Amino acid sequence: MKTFTTLAAAAFAMLVLAAPASAAESASDAKRVAAGPAAEEAPAASRFHFDLETDPTAFVFRGYSLHAGLGWKHLRLDVGAYAMDLPGFVESNEGFASSFHGAGAKLQLFLFDEQKGGFVGIDGGINHLRTDLEGTGRHASQDQISVGVNFGWRFALPFDLYATPWLGVSYSPNVRDMEVAGKTYRANAMMVFPAVHLGYRFM
Repeated sequence: MKTFTTLAAAAFAMLVLAAPASAAESASDAKRVAAGPAAEEAPAASRFHFDLETDPTAFVFRGYSLHAGLGWKHLRLDVGAYAMDLPGFVESNEGFASSFHGAGAKLQLFLFDEQKGGFVGIDGGINHLRTDLEGTGRHASQDQISVGVNFGWRFALPFDLYATPWLGVSYSPNVRDMEVAGKTYRANAMMVFPAVHLGYRFM
């Protein structure tokens, strides 16, 4: 009888000690059930990025600009279409008014962080250049291919917006001078192009 009493007391003591731990474990399980899948380990964030951007300056000079970007980690592929009239302070041929439209692609590498901060890149495109001799109604045009390099910095803004000032230097191997009503338009094979793009990042 004494042995039975001793065993019963030991069992009761074990139950008393185990009850808080069991209650805590049950509470933890209840929290996990209530939280659902969100309580499980969060999956790794997608390393793909997609964005759309434009150059507002193109619209000021009677043109357009739209670029779509697909990024993977530090790399970004940009495909875009653009057009604009060259402003007078850029046009180097006196008496001519020029405009262009085209499409191109850029491959860019962000140096310090994924899809933001400083970057360098290479690019290529196809452009159609038209020049008008003022006061004559005469014009000439040509198609040009270009290859180049670019670099800049992407600044993050609120609401997934961003601003990207950048500078491009391109070379067109197939440019030629054009004759319009007896006057010569000197086409430049090298071009330095500064711009500021505004964009929105979807992911």
